Parts: sequence; structure tokens; C-alpha cells
Amino acid sequence: MASTARDIGALKVKPKKERMTLESHEWYRARFIKAEVNEGKNGDYVRFQFECLSGTCEDGVTPAKGQFVSCMASYDMSVGTKMYDYASGIMGYEPSEDDEIDLRAHYGDTVEVNVVTEAKKGTENVYSNVVKIRQSKKKKKSSASTSGKESTATSKKKSSTTSGKKKTSSKKRKK
Repeated sequence: MASTARDIGALKVKPKKERMTLESHEWYRARFIKAEVNEGKNGDYVRFQFECLSGTCEDGVTPAKGQFVSCMASYDMSVGTKMYDYASGIMGYEPSEDDEIDLRAHYGDTVEVNVVTEAKKGTENVYSNVVKIRQSKKKKKSSASTSGKESTATSKKKSSTTSGKKKTSSKKRKK
């Protein structure tokens, strides 16, 4: 197996990058990049990563497109946990108890993320973190059309059942 380590011998010092932050408490259209499991001092956690597709940064001028934001949750997929809420937002539905889900199937999906921008404790660094995730409005429309198909199928079933009942009731009336 080939090593992927890089030589640390020639590092060039670059100027400090100016970190652009997003407008706090705003919703941004974003692409779900990935979710990765890491070990922490309090157990395993999942880091969700997103790339903004629209909106502007906190300065009101710089486009947010291309900015990366993330959020973390304990690796506990119980109903009511952050992990459950984030996964539900990405998938567009709340999974039932005992469902097995694979978030990798949603890599690249467009969602909307709500961010909060705040200073990290003990430093002067300011970060924009995702606090809520929901399906993109565009995606909701496509889900609605799928739901519409299901509704049509359900109504067809009901109407055939209903018409079956009508036949039965009309037979009863004839007697």
C-alpha cells in the first residue's frame, strides 16, 4: 500500500486567511457534502458538512456561494436527538423506529441550513455553525409531486372501495 503522507520539510508561511461568516439566523440553500464519524472525549460524534449555494455573508456584499459550514451531533440516532433531527432534515422525512438509513445516499442533495454565527469561547475567532436543516423548497415540490402520485393511488383505492360499497348498498336497496 502506498503512503499518502506528504513531506513536511518546506512549509511556506501565508498571510492569515480572512474568515467570512454567514448572516446569523438566516436560511441558506446548501449542498450536503458528507457526514463523518469521529471520536471525541464524550464518545463518537458525527460532523455534517455543507457547501452554500446562495445568499450573502455577514458583510452583506460577499456571496456565500462556495462557503463551507458544518454542524456536529452525538452518534446517537434516537428519536428527538440532534442526530435524528439533522438526518430527518437531510432526508426530508422522519424515519420510524428501527429504520436503517444511509446518509451517504444523500450526498450532493440540496437542503436549506440555518446558521448561527458566534465567537468561539476563549478566542477571537468567529464561526458560522449550522443549527437546523430542512429540505430545499425546490426539493419539497418534487416530494409533493411524489406525494401527489401516492395520493392519487390512495384515492383510486378509496374510490374503488367506495364504488364497491355503493354496489353493495345498491343491492341492499333492491331487496
